[in-house]
Amino acid sequence: MAKPISIEVWNPSGKYRVVSTKSMPGTRWIRLLADNDCRLEICTETKTILSVDDILALIG
Repeated sequence: MAKPISIEVWNPSGKYRVVSTKSMPGTRWIRLLADNDCRLEICTETKTILSVDDILALIG
């Protein structure tokens, strides 16, 4: 079983769920998604490549 992945959540009450496996440059995309009713979950792991188990753990 994969260990839990650390994430940063923006707009937790958003209607739509967006999961990003990498950090986003700046905040423009974050604001755009949040303004369009998206819950944004950004992986904050320092790994450069996530395994399949890591991704499955991230999306639940």
